[in-house]
Amino acid sequence: MNTYIKQRGFTLIEGIITIVLLAIAMITLVSFLFPQVERSAVPQYQARSAAMADAIFNEILARQFDQNSDPNGDSVYRCDEDITQVKIDPCTLATRLGPDDPLEATNPAMANDVDDFIGCWGDTTQCSNPYTYNGNNYVKPSLTSRRGELTDLVPSLSTANYAHIYATINVEDMSESPKTLKKITVSVDAGRYGKYYYIAYRGNY
Repeated sequence: MNTYIKQRGFTLIEGIITIVLLAIAMITLVSFLFPQVERSAVPQYQARSAAMADAIFNEILARQFDQNSDPNGDSVYRCDEDITQVKIDPCTLATRLGPDDPLEATNPAMANDVDDFIGCWGDTTQCSNPYTYNGNNYVKPSLTSRRGELTDLVPSLSTANYAHIYATINVEDMSESPKTLKKITVSVDAGRYGKYYYIAYRGNY
């Protein structure tokens, strides 16, 4: 006796419906799950940017307030102070902030005051404008003026840990004559993982 078992497969319509449902599921997965994986790296880059800014501030704040400040830090007078019968050097003009000679412009280790670090610190793709010091026709560095690599500024930084990250530094006078305070803004750019701003102040003392 022969027994026949009737087998039924998927129809064309059922196959199309299955493909459509799978496509919807994949779109949902790509739209909601995969971006979460990328965003999970943001806290790591936030921590790295904070560590970088801290290292940069350690370098900057170790310098004196102004080019015309007392390098020994033991003077009872400060630049820009008006002391009767005592000649005090004026502080650097706002338009003249930046490196004070070619050596400071190319070697951050030679910087002696906080505004010598103004500019962009990173590779040539991150900092687009090369900077050249010209004492006769001085131009203040902009935030795109390339001053060097990050490791030139902070030699202790690991290039591998801070790849694709660069920093810009700006210094502004926070008071008119007499100048008593400078605001130092460090911006750390981590590309698609965010741009982070850190601020410190240096007093004229």
